[in-house]
Amino acid sequence: WEDIKSKDDPKAFQKGIDNLYNHAHNAKDIAETYHYDLMAFFSRSLRDFCSKIDVNNKAHHIIVKAHMDVMAVTYKNNLKDQSSAAAEELKSVLEKAIKKYS
Repeated sequence: WEDIKSKDDPKAFQKGIDNLYNHAHNAKDIAETYHYDLMAFFSRSLRDFCSKIDVNNKAHHIIVKAHMDVMAVTYKNNLKDQSSAAAEELKSVLEKAIKKYS
């Protein structure tokens, strides 16, 4: 993400967004395969948001960062089930960020 948002060339920026989309999509697929439902949920959300990203909109930077933060916490804490209390809290944090900055 840091590399993507630093791009001045629109083609390079779009390539970066395409790569972010592909990484998020691949993470979703792998997470689903191994039953990491919470990671699949966040990866799918980030993948879908990639089609809306406007690098000039600082709010979008916050939304991408929020996705990465909840994904990092999910990974670090080995959270799988998206219905646990911790999962619900992370999903709530992401939802608030999306609503506030969309």
